[in-house]
Amino acid sequence: MVTDIKYNMNISAFAHVKPHISRFMPHVSRLTPHVSHLTPHVSRLTFICITLLCLSSCQTVPPTVKIGLIAPFEGTNRALGYEALFATKLAIQEQNTLGGINGYKIELIALNDFNEPEKAVQQAKALLADPDVLGVVGHFSTDSTISALPIYQQADMAVVIPWSIDRSTHHGDWSGTVTLAASESETLSQLKQIQQQLGVDSTVELTASVVLGTQLPSLSEGQAIQIQANAIQSGQIINQLAHINHVGPIFGGVESGSQQLIQVAGETANGFIFVSPGPSVTEMKSVGLDIEGFPKNYQALSGLPPTPRAALSYDATHVLLAAIGQVIQSKKTISRYSVSTHIGQITQNGVTGKISFDADGKRISAPIWVYQIEAGSYPGNDIKKRD
Repeated sequence: MVTDIKYNMNISAFAHVKPHISRFMPHVSRLTPHVSHLTPHVSRLTFICITLLCLSSCQTVPPTVKIGLIAPFEGTNRALGYEALFATKLAIQEQNTLGGINGYKIELIALNDFNEPEKAVQQAKALLADPDVLGVVGHFSTDSTISALPIYQQADMAVVIPWSIDRSTHHGDWSGTVTLAASESETLSQLKQIQQQLGVDSTVELTASVVLGTQLPSLSEGQAIQIQANAIQSGQIINQLAHINHVGPIFGGVESGSQQLIQVAGETANGFIFVSPGPSVTEMKSVGLDIEGFPKNYQALSGLPPTPRAALSYDATHVLLAAIGQVIQSKKTISRYSVSTHIGQITQNGVTGKISFDADGKRISAPIWVYQIEAGSYPGNDIKKRD
């Protein structure tokens, strides 16, 4: 640890050593001519050193911009947060390798919200405390997103929401905010179409209350089930249905689908059908441009193949970086407000397909996939009929 050093002169101590100093004075006098002879060389050397120091200090340090990512990095949803983190880091890494955004390097601030509304608000405020943060990718549930959104909008912060949310629960405007994934209502509508194609006329809805102790309802043989719960709870419900030897199709919404479902239910989940706003690696090859680069680079960084959440997080990051790039190219003052005014104007292709937004920040023709678990593998096979 560096501390302040104070010098105190002790007069009596100086008097004690004065005779010893006097004995060295003749030697110092004899050296004086030699030192004088060296003075011009020392002066020139000093000048060179100062010049070199000035040149090194004048080297240009690349300017930086910061973006945020808020996701669940702890708790039961930790794995989902890290899917997003690796994808966001990859997008930034690739952009910085290309020289950044018009010479600006990008830095990431990642904060954990546990997928909980109160924590989401706290972390939104924490992110806003850094004036260099220009925009945020997040959050990953309807409750956490809608809770934090007014905080961002008050500060003119650009927001890119990567995952499906229930947009009807936000009663304000969508200024400075874009949603990259299909909404929950759109995904449920797609799931309904799949059910009709499979000849399913009605379903019995099971929620997390079943996991929390509510008894399973009486089910007829072959009764179709629709689960409205997260992936862990969905896996537990599937196990309960298997325990009572229920036979019949089982469906789930966007929150049901993740690797956690397989970790809980294993091959018992085989046949489970769920809707997803993001593609698997196989489907990325049919919609994305850089279809080889992203899966390969993501797996090299994370050790696992990219998931639907990873794909949407990757594209969401590129949308935010593109908005910052537009501001820099336009020579406008780089600020949160200027980035938020550009975010809805972005049009580009990503690993999830073509990306553009309507006047309310909603992705136009947001793609939807429907998967069926097979061989205990997530996400399984896409069973949606393509045009």
